[in-house]
Amino acid sequence: MIKVQIQKKKFNPQKILKNAEKDKKYGALVSFIGSVREETNNGKIKSLFIEHYENMAEKVIYKTALSAKEKWNLDYCYIIHRYGKLEAGESIVMVITCSKHRKEAYAANQHIIDWLKINAPFWKKEIFENESKWVEQTV
Repeated sequence: MIKVQIQKKKFNPQKILKNAEKDKKYGALVSFIGSVREETNNGKIKSLFIEHYENMAEKVIYKTALSAKEKWNLDYCYIIHRYGKLEAGESIVMVITCSKHRKEAYAANQHIIDWLKINAPFWKKEIFENESKWVEQTV
């Protein structure tokens, strides 16, 4: 099963994990949560603004998850990504991958999050006290 969500509102990682753990057919569950940092090389962040290409984002993320599912034989893949204004410490993204074996679950999870960082149609602007800067997409 693959599930992709793109939303403005906050999400509860514990609730999402609990839901993923209901199915007992897999032996490994790997999760990754990306959050807004309080500071970057550019200074202390007040907030982060994330824009996305709405008509494309969910489709291309789903396609990436489907590719990972096939390559690493995943039983379950869940991806949630937020957009809009986020404060320091808030969760931005969560990726859960489940398979019969841990190596596949880890490899798939890393592949998906690395892909999201550079290819997904999301753009981030760091907002500081007196300025703002668009973030270059890197792994």
